[in-house]
Amino acid sequence: RSAGTGWLKHFEWAPPPAMSSDEEELAQLRQATRYQRSAASGVQRGVHVGSTAAPEPDVEYVAEAPLLKPAAEDAEGDAGLPVAFGRGAPVHGFSVPPRALGGDDDDKDSSGDSREASDDEDEIFPFNLEVKIPAHHKAVTALTLDPKGSRMATGGADGVIKLWDFHGMKSDTKCFREVTPVEDHRVQALQFNQSGGILLVTMADAVSRQLDRDGVDAGVTPTIKGDSYIRDLQHTRGHTQMLTDGRFHDVNPNRWWTSSVDGSVRLWDINGEITGIDQHLCCEQVLTCLDKRNVCSGGSGKTGSNYPMCIATSLNAKMVVAGCSDGSVQLFNEKRVMRKPDKICRKSAHLDTVTGISMFDNHLSTRAIDGTLKIWDLRQFNDKNGPVATIGDLPNDMDKCSVSFSPDGEYVITGTSCDPKAKGKPAGSAVIFSVSTHEEVKRASFPDASVIRSMWHQHLNQMVVTMSDGSVRMLYDKKQSHHGALLFVGKQPTRVKDVGTANIREQAFAVTDRESLSAGGFKLRYDGTIKEVKKPRMTQEAKEKSRQLAPERPTGRPAVDGKGAEVVKSNFLTTAYIQAFGKNMVHQTDSQQALLAVAEKADKTDGLINSAYATSQPHNTLDFSKVTEAADKMLQKKRYCPMCGLKLCKCGYMAKKGLVEPEKPEAKRSK
Repeated sequence: RSAGTGWLKHFEWAPPPAMSSDEEELAQLRQATRYQRSAASGVQRGVHVGSTAAPEPDVEYVAEAPLLKPAAEDAEGDAGLPVAFGRGAPVHGFSVPPRALGGDDDDKDSSGDSREASDDEDEIFPFNLEVKIPAHHKAVTALTLDPKGSRMATGGADGVIKLWDFHGMKSDTKCFREVTPVEDHRVQALQFNQSGGILLVTMADAVSRQLDRDGVDAGVTPTIKGDSYIRDLQHTRGHTQMLTDGRFHDVNPNRWWTSSVDGSVRLWDINGEITGIDQHLCCEQVLTCLDKRNVCSGGSGKTGSNYPMCIATSLNAKMVVAGCSDGSVQLFNEKRVMRKPDKICRKSAHLDTVTGISMFDNHLSTRAIDGTLKIWDLRQFNDKNGPVATIGDLPNDMDKCSVSFSPDGEYVITGTSCDPKAKGKPAGSAVIFSVSTHEEVKRASFPDASVIRSMWHQHLNQMVVTMSDGSVRMLYDKKQSHHGALLFVGKQPTRVKDVGTANIREQAFAVTDRESLSAGGFKLRYDGTIKEVKKPRMTQEAKEKSRQLAPERPTGRPAVDGKGAEVVKSNFLTTAYIQAFGKNMVHQTDSQQALLAVAEKADKTDGLINSAYATSQPHNTLDFSKVTEAADKMLQKKRYCPMCGLKLCKCGYMAKKGLVEPEKPEAKRSK
């Protein structure tokens, strides 16, 4: 191999055996089947999400010769090397057409299916239909969908989180659950984990929470609030001020990131240290964002203070990027101890607060209030090189206006705010730009509302947009989109019969307590309503078993009246008792008349009670009416003072006049 000839030069290759017509036809069929499967999945580079392009009928796929030449033809020592490189190179002995793998620039005209040369934009952007979902009373500031696209969670400035199930929704677009984690606090961010079973909730306080997919507490320990009197953020175990963003770790499902106004980005682990009486979770890592002085000032209110507004992570979790309030973009690389940013772009970044940030492969896109959208190359991320492209004239007044990539990473989506100075009727819009050409390729306008959050879901092939008027818009296509809006559009809601509530038994249940609901005979639907579960009908065999049978009557005992009839044993005993002791007439007498008859015999002086104790207790031990104490006897002998009116004179008049006996010397000494 060092001589340049290679060991393959001296290896004699046998020519491939000739294939029969049946084998050749079978090879062509296998190759065509493989291509159709790969084209249907839409995972090849250059095949757009939702594209229904099929291979051209005149293209034939035939087996070619092996990639290695025989030794006799190897005159220059290139045996064993591929005959060509690139997308159109033979793969595994077959020549795959460029169209199947995306094609090169030279093949755009021949393929006829290039994105730039496509005549039908609906095949690339399946957003020709729209449905409006009235979600919140105020602006919708948070949006997320689970990976499968079956459920959606939205959060608004009113502090309410609403969960939507597309399979259970009807045309009335009602959510099945409403949750308010903290009163009077805005929802900053929401995100489902990789499995879609846990929802990370970031509110406008210092604590992050987690709910399950039904909106119930997931049982995860809430994060601890840090000590606001500690200036160094490395020495406090939690955020000290309001949270701004939160997202799950892309590799470890037990970890998540949060950013705060205190100037830090923290990493949390569900299995981390728990402290305090309330058993709160402590953070694992503390990342600090720096201002122009290279100091972590946070939202201290001073001039030049800086804190992270939004965060993004790479798919392999090797990188964390934070968009800050001063317009800078700061990057942290994964390492054992992550404290200060490894790279900071401040001069070439935005002039105002960064509101949205997103990452796909080596591309980074940022959105800011200064009305610009910037696309960065992470391999050349510094102030010297600057961003790859800067797109302006995008008005933005919302501090939660996001930016996101398409599922294939070829496009970037963001929203614009209503511009009251613009001519005509003000309208917000969702704009799509090409990452390669940096040109606008699609725009959807919404009158009298600003676009805040926007995302293009991969499995649904639909775009979901949140608005400042509290509504959620879903853009879809009937042919290329899957599930999502197609499940509830045109689906009539269930009619509820109007019945009187006079004879209905009212019951109160905890909505989250499924056991009490099922015990009461009710079931919680996906749309949030409660349905009474009908009991299953009993079979005829079960009815016969549950039927109560009367006991057999005793026979052979004559009746008392002598008529000879069979009488129950209990009746016979009752009749015999009446004959022996007579009939009890107590219940027929008047109790008042009986008491009045006895009252004349009682002693009127002593009464009924005293007369009952006259023999056993002649002297009443509890009668203190005739007992006189020593103090009372002393006061009875004394006279009232004519001056002060007291028997024990306080003014001294009685002593001066000699009307009071002088106290004895012994009494004075005792006092």
